[in-house]
Amino acid sequence: MQPPTSTYSKIRFIGYAIPTNPGNSKPAPPPATAGTYMGDLDNTTDITARVQVMKNAVDTAKASLPPDPPGEVINVFVAPEFFFGGRRGAYIWDPIFKTEGDPLITLQTQLAAAFPVADYPDWTFVCGTMPSARVVEWEKVADEPLTNVRNNVVRGLTEQWDAAFGPMQQAIQVMLVGFIQNCRANPSLTVHCRSVVHSNIGLGLFDDEQIVQTLNTQKTFASYEDFVLYDPSRTAEFMGPAVITEPMVAYPNIDLSNGDLKRAADDNYAIFRQFISPTGWFNMGVEVCLDHNNYRLRRNIVNNPFHPPKNADPTLRLASAIHVHIIPAMGGFIIPPAIAAGADGFVFNCDGQFAIGDPNNAGTPTVATTDTANVNLNCLFVDYNYVDSQQTTYQAHTQFARVATPAHTGDPHDGNATTVELTANDAADVSVVPVKPPAAVTLDHYFAGGPGAIHIYGATTPLEISSVPQLTPLAPPQG
Repeated sequence: MQPPTSTYSKIRFIGYAIPTNPGNSKPAPPPATAGTYMGDLDNTTDITARVQVMKNAVDTAKASLPPDPPGEVINVFVAPEFFFGGRRGAYIWDPIFKTEGDPLITLQTQLAAAFPVADYPDWTFVCGTMPSARVVEWEKVADEPLTNVRNNVVRGLTEQWDAAFGPMQQAIQVMLVGFIQNCRANPSLTVHCRSVVHSNIGLGLFDDEQIVQTLNTQKTFASYEDFVLYDPSRTAEFMGPAVITEPMVAYPNIDLSNGDLKRAADDNYAIFRQFISPTGWFNMGVEVCLDHNNYRLRRNIVNNPFHPPKNADPTLRLASAIHVHIIPAMGGFIIPPAIAAGADGFVFNCDGQFAIGDPNNAGTPTVATTDTANVNLNCLFVDYNYVDSQQTTYQAHTQFARVATPAHTGDPHDGNATTVELTANDAADVSVVPVKPPAAVTLDHYFAGGPGAIHIYGATTPLEISSVPQLTPLAPPQG
Protein backbone atom coordinates (compact mmCIF):
# COMPACT_ATOMS: atom_id res chain seq x y z
CA MET A 1 0.00 0.00 0.00
CA GLN A 2 1.22 3.51 -0.81
CA PRO A 3 1.40 6.32 1.79
CA PRO A 4 -1.20 9.11 1.62
CA THR A 5 -0.47 11.83 -0.89
CA SER A 6 -1.98 14.59 1.27
CA THR A 7 -1.40 15.60 4.89
CA TYR A 8 -4.13 14.92 7.42
CA SER A 9 -4.39 17.61 10.09
CA LYS A 10 -7.60 16.63 11.89
CA ILE A 11 -9.29 13.59 13.35
CA ARG A 12 -12.71 12.52 14.59
CA PHE A 13 -13.79 9.45 16.53
CA ILE A 14 -16.90 7.47 15.62
CA GLY A 15 -18.08 4.79 18.04
CA TYR A 16 -20.69 2.19 17.25
CA ALA A 17 -22.51 1.74 20.57
CA ILE A 18 -24.17 -1.64 20.10
CA PRO A 19 -24.52 -4.28 22.84
CA THR A 20 -22.40 -7.35 22.08
CA ASN A 21 -23.23 -9.46 25.13
CA PRO A 22 -25.24 -12.68 24.65
CA GLY A 23 -29.03 -12.87 24.48
CA ASN A 24 -31.42 -15.08 26.48
CA SER A 25 -29.86 -13.62 29.61
CA LYS A 26 -30.10 -15.42 32.97
CA PRO A 27 -28.99 -14.21 36.42
CA ALA A 28 -25.25 -14.47 37.03
CA PRO A 29 -22.73 -12.86 39.39
CA PRO A 30 -21.81 -9.52 37.78
CA PRO A 31 -20.07 -8.79 35.56
CA ALA A 32 -20.29 -12.39 34.30
CA THR A 33 -23.05 -13.50 31.97
CA ALA A 34 -25.20 -16.57 31.47
CA GLY A 35 -26.92 -16.53 28.12
CA THR A 36 -26.95 -17.64 24.51
CA TYR A 37 -24.50 -16.44 21.88
CA MET A 38 -26.07 -14.86 18.84
CA GLY A 39 -25.28 -15.65 15.22
CA ASP A 40 -24.46 -18.57 12.94
CA LEU A 41 -22.51 -21.79 13.33
CA ASP A 42 -20.90 -21.33 9.92
CA ASN A 43 -17.99 -18.91 10.27
CA THR A 44 -18.18 -17.30 6.84
CA THR A 45 -21.95 -16.83 7.03
CA ASP A 46 -21.63 -15.17 10.42
CA ILE A 47 -18.72 -12.91 9.44
CA THR A 48 -20.50 -11.84 6.24
CA ALA A 49 -23.62 -10.80 8.14
CA ARG A 50 -21.69 -8.90 10.81
CA VAL A 51 -19.65 -7.04 8.22
CA GLN A 52 -22.95 -5.97 6.66
CA VAL A 53 -24.16 -4.75 10.06
CA MET A 54 -20.93 -2.79 10.47
CA LYS A 55 -21.14 -1.35 6.96
CA ASN A 56 -24.69 -0.22 7.65
CA ALA A 57 -23.46 1.61 10.75
CA VAL A 58 -20.49 3.15 8.93
CA ASP A 59 -22.73 4.36 6.12
CA THR A 60 -25.12 5.83 8.69
CA ALA A 61 -22.21 7.75 10.20
CA LYS A 62 -20.84 8.79 6.83
CA ALA A 63 -24.20 10.21 5.70
CA SER A 64 -24.32 12.45 8.78
CA LEU A 65 -20.83 13.96 8.40
CA PRO A 66 -20.12 17.37 6.89
CA PRO A 67 -18.40 17.47 3.47
CA ASP A 68 -14.78 17.46 4.67
CA PRO A 69 -12.05 18.44 2.21
CA PRO A 70 -10.43 15.22 0.89
CA GLY A 71 -7.27 14.21 2.70
CA GLU A 72 -7.80 16.48 5.71
CA VAL A 73 -9.78 14.53 8.36
CA ILE A 74 -9.13 10.96 9.56
CA ASN A 75 -12.37 9.24 10.55
CA VAL A 76 -11.56 6.57 13.16
CA PHE A 77 -14.49 4.14 13.44
CA VAL A 78 -14.48 1.83 16.48
CA ALA A 79 -16.77 -1.15 17.24
CA PRO A 80 -17.00 -2.82 20.66
CA GLU A 81 -15.29 -6.00 21.76
CA PHE A 82 -16.91 -9.26 20.57
CA PHE A 83 -18.59 -7.61 17.60
CA PHE A 84 -17.61 -10.84 15.81
CA GLY A 85 -17.78 -14.32 17.33
CA GLY A 86 -20.65 -16.51 16.11
CA ARG A 87 -23.02 -18.99 17.72
CA ARG A 88 -20.32 -20.83 19.68
CA GLY A 89 -18.82 -17.68 21.21
CA ALA A 90 -15.69 -17.94 19.06
CA TYR A 91 -15.00 -19.09 15.52
CA ILE A 92 -13.78 -22.70 15.55
CA TRP A 93 -11.59 -23.60 12.61
CA ASP A 94 -9.72 -26.71 11.59
CA PRO A 95 -6.07 -26.26 10.59
CA ILE A 96 -5.63 -29.90 9.52
CA PHE A 97 -8.58 -30.80 7.32
CA LYS A 98 -9.26 -27.19 6.28
CA THR A 99 -13.02 -27.38 6.59
CA GLU A 100 -12.83 -23.63 7.09
CA GLY A 101 -9.75 -21.44 6.90
CA ASP A 102 -8.56 -18.91 9.46
CA PRO A 103 -11.54 -16.60 10.03
CA LEU A 104 -9.12 -13.70 10.38
CA ILE A 105 -8.32 -13.93 6.67
CA THR A 106 -12.03 -14.14 5.85
CA LEU A 107 -12.70 -11.00 7.86
CA GLN A 108 -9.79 -9.07 6.35
CA THR A 109 -10.92 -9.97 2.83
CA GLN A 110 -14.49 -8.92 3.52
CA LEU A 111 -13.45 -5.62 5.11
CA ALA A 112 -11.45 -4.71 2.00
CA ALA A 113 -14.48 -5.47 -0.17
CA ALA A 114 -16.97 -3.64 2.08
CA PHE A 115 -14.87 -0.50 2.52
CA PRO A 116 -13.00 0.19 -0.74
CA VAL A 117 -10.52 3.07 -0.78
CA ALA A 118 -12.49 4.88 -3.47
CA ASP A 119 -15.59 5.12 -1.26
CA TYR A 120 -13.95 5.47 2.17
CA PRO A 121 -10.63 7.17 1.44
CA ASP A 122 -10.16 8.88 4.82
CA TRP A 123 -11.25 6.09 7.14
CA THR A 124 -9.56 3.78 9.66
CA PHE A 125 -11.66 0.98 11.17
CA VAL A 126 -11.01 -0.71 14.53
CA CYS A 127 -13.38 -3.65 14.21
CA GLY A 128 -13.95 -4.63 17.82
CA THR A 129 -12.61 -8.15 18.40
CA MET A 130 -12.92 -11.55 16.82
CA PRO A 131 -12.26 -14.59 19.06
CA SER A 132 -11.26 -17.81 17.34
CA ALA A 133 -9.74 -21.19 18.19
CA ARG A 134 -7.91 -23.73 16.06
CA VAL A 135 -9.40 -27.10 16.93
CA VAL A 136 -9.18 -30.26 14.82
CA GLU A 137 -11.99 -32.16 16.58
CA TRP A 138 -14.20 -29.58 18.26
CA GLU A 139 -16.95 -32.02 19.25
CA LYS A 140 -14.41 -34.18 21.10
CA VAL A 141 -13.21 -31.15 23.05
CA ALA A 142 -16.75 -30.01 23.81
CA ASP A 143 -17.91 -33.48 24.97
CA GLU A 144 -14.75 -34.50 26.82
CA PRO A 145 -15.68 -35.67 30.36
CA LEU A 146 -13.65 -33.02 32.16
CA THR A 147 -15.19 -30.32 29.96
CA ASN A 148 -18.59 -31.51 31.13
CA VAL A 149 -17.37 -31.45 34.74
CA ARG A 150 -16.22 -27.83 34.37
CA ASN A 151 -19.47 -26.73 32.81
CA ASN A 152 -21.69 -28.62 35.26
CA VAL A 153 -19.85 -27.20 38.28
CA VAL A 154 -20.06 -23.62 36.97
CA ARG A 155 -23.71 -23.92 35.99
CA GLY A 156 -24.58 -25.41 39.36
CA LEU A 157 -22.73 -22.72 41.29
CA THR A 158 -24.31 -19.99 39.18
CA GLU A 159 -27.83 -21.31 39.74
CA GLN A 160 -27.19 -21.70 43.47
CA TRP A 161 -25.76 -18.18 43.59
CA ASP A 162 -29.04 -16.97 42.13
CA ALA A 163 -31.00 -18.91 44.77
CA ALA A 164 -28.91 -17.58 47.68
CA PHE A 165 -28.63 -14.12 49.22
CA GLY A 166 -26.45 -12.16 51.62
CA PRO A 167 -23.16 -13.65 52.86
CA MET A 168 -23.94 -17.08 51.38
CA GLN A 169 -24.38 -15.57 47.91
CA GLN A 170 -21.03 -13.78 48.29
CA ALA A 171 -19.38 -17.03 49.39
CA ILE A 172 -20.70 -18.87 46.33
CA GLN A 173 -19.41 -16.13 44.05
CA VAL A 174 -15.93 -16.47 45.60
CA MET A 175 -16.08 -20.22 44.94
CA LEU A 176 -17.19 -19.65 41.36
CA VAL A 177 -14.42 -17.17 40.55
CA GLY A 178 -11.80 -19.39 42.20
CA PHE A 179 -12.96 -22.44 40.26
CA ILE A 180 -12.78 -20.60 36.92
CA GLN A 181 -9.30 -19.32 37.73
CA ASN A 182 -8.16 -22.87 38.46
CA CYS A 183 -9.70 -24.09 35.20
CA ARG A 184 -7.72 -21.50 33.26
CA ALA A 185 -4.50 -23.04 34.53
CA ASN A 186 -5.49 -26.17 32.58
CA PRO A 187 -7.77 -24.97 29.75
CA SER A 188 -9.75 -27.09 27.34
CA LEU A 189 -8.67 -24.86 24.45
CA THR A 190 -6.75 -21.68 23.69
CA VAL A 191 -8.72 -18.82 22.18
CA HIS A 192 -7.11 -16.00 20.22
CA CYS A 193 -9.08 -12.80 20.74
CA ARG A 194 -7.88 -10.43 18.00
CA SER A 195 -8.84 -6.91 17.04
CA VAL A 196 -8.59 -6.23 13.31
CA VAL A 197 -7.58 -2.72 12.22
CA HIS A 198 -8.24 -1.79 8.60
CA SER A 199 -7.12 1.56 7.19
CA ASN A 200 -7.54 3.11 3.76
CA ILE A 201 -4.89 5.67 4.72
CA GLY A 202 -2.14 3.23 5.61
CA LEU A 203 -0.70 1.61 8.75
CA GLY A 204 2.96 1.19 9.60
CA LEU A 205 5.13 -1.35 11.39
CA PHE A 206 8.25 -0.69 13.42
CA ASP A 207 11.03 -2.78 11.88
CA ASP A 208 10.87 -1.04 8.51
CA GLU A 209 8.88 1.55 6.60
CA GLN A 210 6.43 -0.98 5.17
CA ILE A 211 2.85 0.28 4.89
CA VAL A 212 -0.02 -2.17 5.29
CA GLN A 213 -3.78 -1.81 4.97
CA THR A 214 -4.78 -4.35 7.61
CA LEU A 215 -3.24 -5.65 10.82
CA ASN A 216 -4.43 -7.17 14.07
CA THR A 217 -3.63 -6.96 17.75
CA GLN A 218 -4.27 -9.68 20.32
CA LYS A 219 -5.77 -9.59 23.79
CA THR A 220 -3.82 -11.37 26.51
CA PHE A 221 -5.91 -11.11 29.70
CA ALA A 222 -9.06 -13.27 29.80
CA SER A 223 -11.91 -11.53 31.57
CA TYR A 224 -14.49 -13.12 33.83
CA GLU A 225 -17.18 -11.97 31.37
CA ASP A 226 -15.61 -12.75 27.99
CA PHE A 227 -17.60 -15.97 27.63
CA VAL A 228 -20.85 -17.21 29.12
CA LEU A 229 -20.84 -19.14 32.38
CA TYR A 230 -23.39 -21.42 30.77
CA ASP A 231 -25.85 -21.39 27.88
CA PRO A 232 -29.46 -21.82 29.14
CA SER A 233 -30.50 -23.15 25.72
CA ARG A 234 -28.52 -26.34 26.45
CA THR A 235 -30.79 -28.42 28.69
CA ALA A 236 -31.51 -32.08 29.25
CA GLU A 237 -34.56 -31.74 26.99
CA PHE A 238 -32.85 -29.78 24.24
CA MET A 239 -29.11 -29.88 23.70
CA GLY A 240 -28.29 -26.90 21.53
CA PRO A 241 -24.89 -26.59 19.84
CA ALA A 242 -21.87 -26.96 22.08
CA VAL A 243 -20.47 -23.54 22.99
CA ILE A 244 -17.35 -22.09 24.57
CA THR A 245 -17.74 -21.20 28.24
CA GLU A 246 -15.63 -19.37 30.82
CA PRO A 247 -14.13 -22.46 32.50
CA MET A 248 -12.90 -23.86 29.16
CA VAL A 249 -10.75 -20.96 27.96
CA ALA A 250 -7.33 -19.38 28.25
CA TYR A 251 -5.69 -16.74 26.06
CA PRO A 252 -2.04 -17.05 24.99
CA ASN A 253 0.58 -15.21 26.98
CA ILE A 254 2.34 -12.36 25.10
CA ASP A 255 6.00 -11.57 25.73
CA LEU A 256 6.13 -7.82 26.38
CA SER A 257 9.69 -7.68 27.71
CA ASN A 258 10.81 -5.65 24.70
CA GLY A 259 7.72 -3.51 24.46
CA ASP A 260 4.46 -3.75 22.56
CA LEU A 261 5.49 -2.52 19.11
CA LYS A 262 4.15 -4.29 16.02
CA ARG A 263 6.86 -5.59 13.70
CA ALA A 264 4.58 -7.80 11.60
CA ALA A 265 0.96 -7.27 10.62
CA ASP A 266 -0.13 -10.55 12.24
CA ASP A 267 2.00 -10.53 15.40
CA ASN A 268 0.43 -10.18 18.85
CA TYR A 269 1.45 -6.62 19.63
CA ALA A 270 -0.65 -3.51 20.09
CA ILE A 271 1.20 -0.35 18.98
CA PHE A 272 1.53 0.63 15.33
CA ARG A 273 1.77 3.69 13.11
CA GLN A 274 -1.08 5.58 11.51
CA PHE A 275 0.26 7.42 8.49
CA ILE A 276 -1.00 10.97 8.01
CA SER A 277 1.21 12.19 5.16
CA PRO A 278 3.79 10.83 2.69
CA THR A 279 6.39 10.87 5.49
CA GLY A 280 4.39 11.66 8.63
CA TRP A 281 2.73 9.42 11.18
CA PHE A 282 1.55 9.08 14.74
CA ASN A 283 1.57 6.04 17.02
CA MET A 284 -1.71 4.27 17.76
CA GLY A 285 -2.33 1.61 20.39
CA VAL A 286 -5.33 -0.74 20.56
CA GLU A 287 -5.79 -2.15 24.06
CA VAL A 288 -8.76 -4.47 24.51
CA CYS A 289 -10.94 -4.27 27.65
CA LEU A 290 -9.23 -6.17 30.51
CA ASP A 291 -5.80 -5.51 28.97
CA HIS A 292 -6.53 -1.84 29.71
CA ASN A 293 -7.71 -2.62 33.25
CA ASN A 294 -4.44 -4.50 33.76
CA TYR A 295 -2.35 -1.56 32.46
CA ARG A 296 -0.92 -3.46 29.48
CA LEU A 297 0.17 -0.37 27.52
CA ARG A 298 0.93 1.85 30.52
CA ARG A 299 3.11 -0.58 32.42
CA ASN A 300 5.09 -1.45 29.30
CA ILE A 301 5.81 2.04 27.95
CA VAL A 302 9.34 1.98 29.39
CA ASN A 303 10.03 -1.27 27.51
CA ASN A 304 9.29 0.27 24.13
CA PRO A 305 12.62 1.10 22.46
CA PHE A 306 11.48 4.61 21.61
CA HIS A 307 10.31 5.63 25.11
CA PRO A 308 12.07 8.96 25.90
CA PRO A 309 13.37 10.27 29.23
CA LYS A 310 10.98 12.29 31.36
CA ASN A 311 12.77 15.57 30.65
CA ALA A 312 13.41 14.93 26.96
CA ASP A 313 12.76 17.57 24.32
CA PRO A 314 8.95 17.93 23.93
CA THR A 315 9.21 17.21 20.20
CA LEU A 316 10.94 13.91 20.93
CA ARG A 317 8.35 13.03 23.54
CA LEU A 318 5.52 13.75 21.12
CA ALA A 319 7.15 11.68 18.37
CA SER A 320 7.68 8.75 20.70
CA ALA A 321 4.40 8.64 22.59
CA ILE A 322 1.18 6.89 21.67
CA HIS A 323 -0.97 9.61 20.16
CA VAL A 324 -4.24 7.67 19.86
CA HIS A 325 -5.17 5.11 22.54
CA ILE A 326 -8.19 2.99 21.50
CA ILE A 327 -10.04 0.74 23.97
CA PRO A 328 -12.64 -1.63 22.44
CA ALA A 329 -14.47 -3.33 25.30
CA MET A 330 -17.38 -5.42 26.50
CA GLY A 331 -17.61 -4.24 30.08
CA GLY A 332 -14.71 -1.75 30.16
CA PHE A 333 -14.16 1.96 30.73
CA ILE A 334 -11.27 4.43 30.54
CA ILE A 335 -8.98 3.89 33.54
CA PRO A 336 -7.02 7.16 33.97
CA PRO A 337 -3.83 5.69 35.54
CA ALA A 338 -3.72 3.07 32.75
CA ILE A 339 -3.63 5.62 29.93
CA ALA A 340 -0.47 5.42 27.84
CA ALA A 341 -1.15 8.29 25.41
CA GLY A 342 1.23 11.24 25.44
CA ALA A 343 0.56 14.97 25.73
CA ASP A 344 -2.33 16.10 23.50
CA GLY A 345 -3.04 12.44 22.76
CA PHE A 346 -6.55 11.04 22.39
CA VAL A 347 -8.23 8.26 24.38
CA PHE A 348 -11.36 6.60 22.98
CA ASN A 349 -13.40 3.74 24.45
CA CYS A 350 -16.27 1.89 22.75
CA ASP A 351 -18.05 -0.60 25.00
CA GLY A 352 -20.79 -3.14 24.23
CA GLN A 353 -22.09 -4.01 27.71
CA PHE A 354 -22.49 -1.17 30.22
CA ALA A 355 -23.76 2.37 30.53
CA ILE A 356 -21.85 4.98 32.54
CA GLY A 357 -24.54 7.43 33.66
CA ASP A 358 -28.25 7.62 34.36
CA PRO A 359 -30.16 5.31 31.94
CA ASN A 360 -32.77 8.04 31.59
CA ASN A 361 -30.11 10.20 29.94
CA ALA A 362 -29.01 7.58 27.40
CA GLY A 363 -28.23 9.21 24.09
CA THR A 364 -27.27 12.55 25.66
CA PRO A 365 -23.58 13.59 25.46
CA THR A 366 -22.39 14.09 29.03
CA VAL A 367 -19.24 15.51 30.65
CA ALA A 368 -17.88 13.48 33.58
CA THR A 369 -15.25 14.88 35.95
CA THR A 370 -14.79 11.78 38.10
CA ASP A 371 -15.26 8.06 37.60
CA THR A 372 -16.91 5.61 39.99
CA ALA A 373 -13.73 5.52 42.13
CA ASN A 374 -13.72 9.34 42.33
CA VAL A 375 -10.64 9.49 40.11
CA ASN A 376 -10.06 12.62 38.05
CA LEU A 377 -11.43 11.57 34.67
CA ASN A 378 -12.58 14.58 32.65
CA CYS A 379 -14.18 12.70 29.82
CA LEU A 380 -17.14 12.91 27.51
CA PHE A 381 -19.45 9.94 27.27
CA VAL A 382 -22.68 8.86 25.61
CA ASP A 383 -24.76 5.87 26.73
CA TYR A 384 -27.01 3.58 24.73
CA ASN A 385 -29.96 1.79 26.37
CA TYR A 386 -32.27 -0.83 24.85
CA VAL A 387 -35.08 -2.89 26.42
CA ASP A 388 -36.25 -5.95 24.50
CA SER A 389 -39.71 -7.55 24.42
CA GLN A 390 -38.82 -9.66 27.48
CA GLN A 391 -37.96 -6.47 29.41
CA THR A 392 -34.26 -7.34 29.40
CA THR A 393 -32.06 -4.25 29.36
CA TYR A 394 -29.00 -4.04 27.10
CA GLN A 395 -26.52 -1.18 27.28
CA ALA A 396 -23.43 0.23 25.60
CA HIS A 397 -21.41 3.43 25.72
CA THR A 398 -18.60 5.44 24.16
CA GLN A 399 -16.08 7.59 26.01
CA PHE A 400 -13.58 10.23 24.90
CA ALA A 401 -10.84 12.30 26.54
CA ARG A 402 -7.64 14.12 25.62
CA VAL A 403 -4.40 13.97 27.61
CA ALA A 404 -3.17 17.18 29.22
CA THR A 405 -0.37 15.67 31.33
CA PRO A 406 0.89 12.26 30.13
CA ALA A 407 1.97 9.21 32.04
CA HIS A 408 5.66 8.65 32.69
CA THR A 409 7.11 5.29 33.79
CA GLY A 410 5.17 2.06 33.76
CA ASP A 411 4.39 2.15 37.48
CA PRO A 412 1.98 4.90 38.57
CA HIS A 413 3.44 4.62 42.10
CA ASP A 414 7.01 5.22 40.91
CA GLY A 415 8.52 8.36 42.46
CA ASN A 416 9.29 9.65 38.95
CA ALA A 417 5.81 8.94 37.61
CA THR A 418 3.60 11.77 36.42
CA THR A 419 -0.11 11.91 37.13
CA VAL A 420 -2.28 11.53 34.06
CA GLU A 421 -4.55 14.52 33.63
CA LEU A 422 -7.29 14.63 31.02
CA THR A 423 -9.28 17.32 29.33
CA ALA A 424 -12.60 16.65 27.65
CA ASN A 425 -13.82 18.08 24.37
CA ASP A 426 -16.94 20.25 24.02
CA ALA A 427 -20.07 18.13 24.50
CA ALA A 428 -21.84 20.35 21.99
CA ASP A 429 -19.79 18.81 19.19
CA VAL A 430 -20.83 15.22 19.85
CA SER A 431 -23.42 13.89 17.44
CA VAL A 432 -25.68 10.94 18.27
CA VAL A 433 -27.19 9.19 15.25
CA PRO A 434 -29.68 6.30 15.59
CA VAL A 435 -28.95 3.27 13.43
CA LYS A 436 -31.70 1.54 11.49
CA PRO A 437 -31.38 -2.25 11.13
CA PRO A 438 -29.83 -3.23 7.79
CA ALA A 439 -32.35 -4.47 5.25
CA ALA A 440 -30.27 -7.47 4.18
CA VAL A 441 -29.65 -8.91 7.69
CA THR A 442 -31.97 -10.17 10.41
CA LEU A 443 -30.32 -8.07 13.09
CA ASP A 444 -31.75 -9.79 16.17
CA HIS A 445 -30.24 -13.07 14.99
CA TYR A 446 -26.79 -11.54 15.60
CA PHE A 447 -27.26 -8.80 18.21
CA ALA A 448 -29.68 -9.04 21.13
CA GLY A 449 -29.52 -5.39 22.16
CA GLY A 450 -31.03 -3.63 19.19
CA PRO A 451 -29.42 -1.79 16.25
CA GLY A 452 -27.29 0.51 18.39
CA ALA A 453 -26.35 4.13 17.78
CA ILE A 454 -23.48 6.07 16.25
CA HIS A 455 -21.63 8.51 18.53
CA ILE A 456 -19.42 10.99 16.68
CA TYR A 457 -16.85 13.04 18.62
CA GLY A 458 -15.64 16.06 16.68
CA ALA A 459 -18.73 15.84 14.49
CA THR A 460 -18.78 19.30 12.94
CA THR A 461 -15.36 20.56 14.07
CA PRO A 462 -12.84 17.73 13.89
CA LEU A 463 -10.02 17.65 16.44
CA GLU A 464 -6.61 19.01 15.59
CA ILE A 465 -3.80 16.47 15.30
CA SER A 466 -0.70 17.70 17.11
CA SER A 467 2.31 18.27 14.87
CA VAL A 468 4.34 15.13 14.30
CA PRO A 469 7.87 14.79 12.90
CA GLN A 470 9.00 13.35 9.61
CA LEU A 471 9.15 9.58 9.52
CA THR A 472 12.60 8.24 10.42
CA PRO A 473 13.56 4.61 10.99
CA LEU A 474 13.80 3.59 14.63
CA ALA A 475 17.15 2.69 16.10
CA PRO A 476 17.40 -1.04 16.80
CA PRO A 477 16.56 -2.05 20.37
CA GLN A 478 19.48 -2.19 22.79
CA GLY A 479 20.41 -5.38 24.53
